[in-house]
Amino acid sequence: MRTISRLMVRMAHPAVRLCGANCGRGALITLLAAVAPANLAAAPVAPVAPQAAETVYKEVNLDELVKKTRSPQRIILNPYPVSFTAKLEALPRAQKAEYLNKAMGMMQMSQPPKVSRAVLLGHGVDGKLPAYIEEAAAERLVKEAKAGETRKFYAFHVYNYSKGPALVVVSFGGRQ
Repeated sequence: MRTISRLMVRMAHPAVRLCGANCGRGALITLLAAVAPANLAAAPVAPVAPQAAETVYKEVNLDELVKKTRSPQRIILNPYPVSFTAKLEALPRAQKAEYLNKAMGMMQMSQPPKVSRAVLLGHGVDGKLPAYIEEAAAERLVKEAKAGETRKFYAFHVYNYSKGPALVVVSFGGRQ
């Protein structure tokens, strides 16, 4: 474990600040999970994403992402942008976001989205995943979309938990 700890310090990953010298095994697992997988490299810039123009959204298959990120414990990640196609199962509804805001704050996310609602997204044959949605995107979604439509979504993957990825939708595209 010492070798991995030294390696993480040498890499100067932003998550290392959270751990310090007294890094335990659980914290180290969180640190290692914060390093985005190599297959999350460059993807086309999302044309409708409200984040900085330089944000690159990696196209993912939501069904596969859900299957491989389910975890009995919450694992906080360094938030990274993803895009995916999903069925809008339900329009935005009120949602508490204290844990999400704490996770984004811990990872020092620049300009964290304002969140107080969630949507229900369909994936695969019959899978459903609740996802947080940024306020401006929620307002736009209510005006422009209907439940049952399949759309392209742009989101940040913030942490993993028992249902899969905790996503914050920041924008969406037209019907697919």
